Amino acid sequence: RIRGAQRVLRERRFNTRLPAKDFTTDPALKEALAKDNTAITVQGVVDCIFIDADGNAVLVDYKTDRLQKDELENEEKAKEKLISRHERQLKIYAAVCEQMIGRPFSEVLIYSLPLGKAIEVK
Repeated sequence: RIRGAQRVLRERRFNTRLPAKDFTTDPALKEALAKDNTAITVQGVVDCIFIDADGNAVLVDYKTDRLQKDELENEEKAKEKLISRHERQLKIYAAVCEQMIGRPFSEVLIYSLPLGKAIEVK
């Protein structure tokens, strides 16, 4: 899909300020941070963004997480592990990158190198 893409962006760095309330699940802390409009600086590097042949924006983050033998043999177990580890990070990346490219993503994917497969993060 990347080879047939209309546009490919690799290793895009970002540095932005986001509401601190978005980084906690504690209701009292979330409320206090929102009341004060506290922001934090977030920086990162997005592995790959591409606009596919149909014009859909796709974010891909490559992961090298070590998977146990049972996870390599049970793809659903591997997917669950990778999504639970990286979903929050990728949602932040997607929100930041949507502003960068000016459109929403139709897909956010983890590409697991050990599995050799892409896993969609919903």
